[in-house]
Order: sequence, then structure tokens, then C-alpha cells
Amino acid sequence: MSKYESAVSEQSISVPVLEAYELWAKTYDSDGNVLQLLDTELAYELLPNLLSQPQETVVDLGCGTGRNIEKLLQYPSIGRVFGLDGTPAMLAEARSRMQDPRLTLQQYNILTDSPPITSFLPSSVDAVISTLVIEHLPSLPAFFDLSCKILRSGGWLLVTNMHEDMGAKTGAGFYDENGVRVRMEKFAHTEEEVLNAGLASGLELQRPPMIRQVKNEEHAQALGARAGKWIGINMLYGMIFVKPK
Repeated sequence: MSKYESAVSEQSISVPVLEAYELWAKTYDSDGNVLQLLDTELAYELLPNLLSQPQETVVDLGCGTGRNIEKLLQYPSIGRVFGLDGTPAMLAEARSRMQDPRLTLQQYNILTDSPPITSFLPSSVDAVISTLVIEHLPSLPAFFDLSCKILRSGGWLLVTNMHEDMGAKTGAGFYDENGVRVRMEKFAHTEEEVLNAGLASGLELQRPPMIRQVKNEEHAQALGARAGKWIGINMLYGMIFVKPK
């Protein structure tokens, strides 16, 4: 695993991850983040098949403002959804846009397992979704071991991450109200590293990894003004793992 840091200009600052997302929460869903839009495209493409059978409990690990949860709650076959995030401001945004008796939003720090995830989740869950989260985690084994621990036998994990080709050029970040670029610590986990860590935890890969990019000018126009410069560059990959029965 290689850690990367983008070049910092005079108009940029670097802050801890949770603090950065606390600042980003108000504009996270509206700043035209191309990677986030591609991630949503991929998740929404995969969920109909993944949720074709009833799921008693689904966990969104690193749920942010709840963009994946909004889609999950459209499935009446899901019994409960737990949205976990370490940032109070992100959870506040999620609460403001979604009210559903099946939904529980919980502050949870995945880096420290605080509060212990087993203290508020059922003994096992049917599915875990974690999109654009592991870029901020130094330990892939810890992430996959945690996911494997909470999944029931036969349960599945959908994980996505910034592709290393994009990671070599940039990382998660945003501009604050003063036009200053806010950056945070990031880790460039390659496809191979993620695959190997998932398999080492005891999970099995359900299908080959999926890679996404801005395909052409038409796709770029649909994604917004910031997408054109990324045409043809691998930006995102996703994997589906299953816990063996």
C-alpha cells in the first residue's frame, strides 16, 4: 500500500479526516463531485440484483449524508437500515432528508471501533455497503475483518474506492466558503490490495472487480462541468464479496 498526498498550494489547507467531512457536510451533495456521481451510478446499477431477495438488516458503513440510504429505503423488502458515520454534521444532513421507521443513524468511528460496533448492531447482518470510505483508512485488514465479523454466513459486502489512476492525480477534497482547498489524509489502496485483503479476511469475491470512468463527452455532460477532464481515466472500482456459508 502506498500513501499519497496531492501537492498543496498556497490556497489549500490539510485537516484531519473527520474535521474535513464536518466542514464538507453542507455542500457534499451539491458541489458536483464527479467521483461521487460515478459511485452513485455504480451502486444504483448493482443494488437491484443485490436486493432481489429480502434483507433483514443492511448496514451503510460510512454513510455520509445518506445518498445510498435513500436508495435502500426504496426497497420494502429491507427490514432495517443502519447508517454509520463518524461525522455528526454528515449524520445531521442525513436526518434532515430521511425519516423512516426502519432507519437508525449512529455515530461510529471505524478507525477506533468506537462505540464497539457489536454494542448496537444485531448479532449478524445481511449486507454491508461501504462506498468511498476505505481511501481514508490506513488498514485494509481491519476494515475487512470488521465487515466479515458482522456479516451473517451468506451475507454480502459492496465496497467501492477511488481508482489508483485517479488517486495518483488527486484525492478527496473540496473548496470552503473562502475558496480554499481543504485536503485530508488519504491512502491509495489498489484494486489488487483490496481484493487480497478481502480474500484474506475469509470473504469470497462474487464477480470480477468493476471499473468506472467518464466514458465520453456525452457522459461528461450528464455528470457536470467538472467531469470533462477525467474522460478515459479510471476513477472508481467496486467489488462485491460474500461471506461463505
